[in-house]
Amino acid sequence: MKKNKVLILGILFILITIIICYVRELEVNNIDKKRYDISNLLEINDNKNKNAYVNIYVTPLMIAEYPNDDNAFYIVYNNKYYNVLYMNKKEANKITKEMVDNGYRINGVTKVKPDGIEKYGLEFLKKLFETHEDGDGHNHKLNDNSYSEYFGDIYLDATVSKYSNTTVYNIIILITGLIGGFCLLSLVYKKIIN
Repeated sequence: MKKNKVLILGILFILITIIICYVRELEVNNIDKKRYDISNLLEINDNKNKNAYVNIYVTPLMIAEYPNDDNAFYIVYNNKYYNVLYMNKKEANKITKEMVDNGYRINGVTKVKPDGIEKYGLEFLKKLFETHEDGDGHNHKLNDNSYSEYFGDIYLDATVSKYSNTTVYNIIILITGLIGGFCLLSLVYKKIIN
């Protein structure tokens, strides 16, 4: 009788594990469906803390970093706009020209631009306009509003994820899977010994 209870308990925990895996995948797919192109968020007011992405076509160019931080701010180009991106330095260094030739997607969450980033964005624009003509011979005059005109008031933080609930799911999956597996293995072990 005890063996039947252990067997039922083991199967029950394995089934719970499978169901939680399915629910987690549904949530991840739902988050990905609600992911916005950051370029479409630049023009709207409610654009902070949105699950977003940017497809880049040029390797990221670092413009600023905090001391003793593994992350940095980068300028990225999506074939239409320049965007500010905050991401891990090692991950950014792994992005090669070959990877961005056909577009390389980076996911993250939009955040309000930090104080002081305008200085570095404007420095980038000055260098860009010194070395590139826009084809119309326009003389680009940069002022304090130029940063917002080119980059908006948000940046994409690729160091955080809207998948934070999946960590809870993963812990529950681990616990229920271990309990279910332990129950079933204990029955197999007892059967081998007897």
